[in-house]
Amino acid sequence: MQKLFYLYLSVSLSASVIIAVLFLCRPLWKRRFSKSWQYYIWLLAVVRLLIPLSPAPGMIGRAADWGSERLAAGVSAVMAPEDQIPPVPVSPVPASTVPASTVPVSPMKDGYAQPNDEMSDPEEPFTADDPGPQKPSSNPVTMAAVSSRAFSFLWVIWFIPALLIFCRQIFVYRRCLKLLRSVSVSAEDTAAAGICRSVALELKIRRRIPVYYCNETFSPMLAGILKPCILLPEIDLMPSELYDIFRHELIHYRRKDILYKWMIQLAVSIHWFNPLVYFMRRECDHACELSCDERVISGLSAEQRMAYGDTLLFSLKGTNGTAGHAVSMPLCENTHMLKERLEAVMKTRKTTRIQKMASLMITALLTGSLLVLGGFPAGAQETGLQVQKSSERKDAWLNDSANPESKKWRHSFKVTGFFVNKYGIRLAWNNDSALYQTTRQITAGDVYTVSFIEEMKQYADDPEVLEAIRLAILEERKTEENSTNQWVTNFIMTNPVVVGVDGPYRETYDELAVKFYEENKLDYYSAVLEKASKKTQNTMIDRAYQEKNIPCFSLSDELLTTEERRRYLKKAYQDDQIPFFSILVDETDGDLLKETGEQAYQDEKIAFFSILFSYLPEENQITYAYRAYEDGREQVFAIAVKALNSYQCEELAKRAYKEGKKSFLFLIPGADDDL
Repeated sequence: MQKLFYLYLSVSLSASVIIAVLFLCRPLWKRRFSKSWQYYIWLLAVVRLLIPLSPAPGMIGRAADWGSERLAAGVSAVMAPEDQIPPVPVSPVPASTVPASTVPVSPMKDGYAQPNDEMSDPEEPFTADDPGPQKPSSNPVTMAAVSSRAFSFLWVIWFIPALLIFCRQIFVYRRCLKLLRSVSVSAEDTAAAGICRSVALELKIRRRIPVYYCNETFSPMLAGILKPCILLPEIDLMPSELYDIFRHELIHYRRKDILYKWMIQLAVSIHWFNPLVYFMRRECDHACELSCDERVISGLSAEQRMAYGDTLLFSLKGTNGTAGHAVSMPLCENTHMLKERLEAVMKTRKTTRIQKMASLMITALLTGSLLVLGGFPAGAQETGLQVQKSSERKDAWLNDSANPESKKWRHSFKVTGFFVNKYGIRLAWNNDSALYQTTRQITAGDVYTVSFIEEMKQYADDPEVLEAIRLAILEERKTEENSTNQWVTNFIMTNPVVVGVDGPYRETYDELAVKFYEENKLDYYSAVLEKASKKTQNTMIDRAYQEKNIPCFSLSDELLTTEERRRYLKKAYQDDQIPFFSILVDETDGDLLKETGEQAYQDEKIAFFSILFSYLPEENQITYAYRAYEDGREQVFAIAVKALNSYQCEELAKRAYKEGKKSFLFLIPGADDDL
């Protein structure tokens, strides 16, 4: 529920911008666009308010993420000071071990550039070069804990009023409808019922809508959702007036305006804290009647429109009755908007093609604005103060728009080496082809504009090299289509740039694997090793491990069988090779991970345990948190406590306070030192 509250809060902010624009711009299109467009354009804001999901964070989401990051950083700074939490040494693949090469290539999978503070600018062309704790109330740790707890209960303050407001609307609506029907008399045997049926047939409405006379309503109205009916006041009405009345109310029924009103009412209930939604409801009610009037009088002569205006005036003849509920459809509920309705009826004009095009453009612009404004994405965290569940994928940061490292990757080169047609080809992409003077059109499924850096432009007219480039692009396309790896799917090839060409080579794949390994050409090594024999693959993988060549090992670990991976994982653990262990753990089966995790706990190998912890089932993570507390293992507890929910953290904090374990109390998220 806390997550749902933050989602609705974000969409309330983005929808407020649209509501304000629609409200402020109403005078601009009041007399220019059709009343129906002015009515249904509000549906953008209503749908935005009701659907709390966003395809992308947008401006609102990024602003909220930035704020939550700052808040989380501030709270973390006071809740877990450096002198209280021992550091956990975890270094999956240290960047410093990557040897330099002609083109900077990551030691990680698929040849991606390592993200760092000197990442290439995408706008520049690529080149080849005592007792329990007792603290005063002003203690920042206490204040942070109280603030965290207050944030966790915000959803209650929002949800209870929202539920009460909507339930009250349902109760009042049902009571009002029951009251009106209890004092109503059927008009099925009167001329009014016949006129109603004829109008329904004219509007192609098959359902029979019953008609009643009611002495408690002063204006004709459509009421009811499942069992709709038309209520007429007990006043004398001419057949022509009845015709106008039934046409108006049945158009409401045909357009499902009552459901539209209930959608608005639900949005108002959910966003009761937003004052703009009440302006939206008022404007929607106003636009609904104007658009219905426009539909009724379409095709009528001036005299007929005047007669319809007289019907609106006559419908206010009785004023002692009960007006309908907010989601009923009275013909004319008050005199305040009657003047504008009469003016619209008498001065109606046909919408021109230019006006229709302008209205469509504004609709598209407003829809695009909603996407730009965005909100919290569907996978957003509940608050910036909460810790991400450790059972989630460890590469999820790639899709985290709030993560600065993710932003570096999304705006950086991907550099990949290919070995095709006896040539080694290095391609980079995610760059503007206009930055390069030499380009060629190459057809590889689609037509690609391939750019050449200055040092490679001599290959732009070499047919063998161009064929190798085409085959390399096809190979990458196949990889993109078949891969579920986020490192691949997040970097689809666009605007390829040739940054390296080597060859032609005459050696076999087995010989080239050794050659590129020794020359430290990592991208070519990765491409060639996949095509080498299994014997050569095993030999090179073992050589990389023995020589502690982490980049080459990381590029070849996918070639390992399950049994080979298990063997290398155990060997890396025994040899205290943390980088190799972190590479191998990703695709290892769960039973071995549990077994190795228990061994790491017993051996007090904190670095190995921290790597394994995120791969363990949630129940095992919780068990380790309590075991670490019982055994007094603070470093392990600092890792495992993240798996506990707020209730478990609160109970454990009370226990730590009673037992005087001050160091553990500081490690528990949201712990209140004033317990």
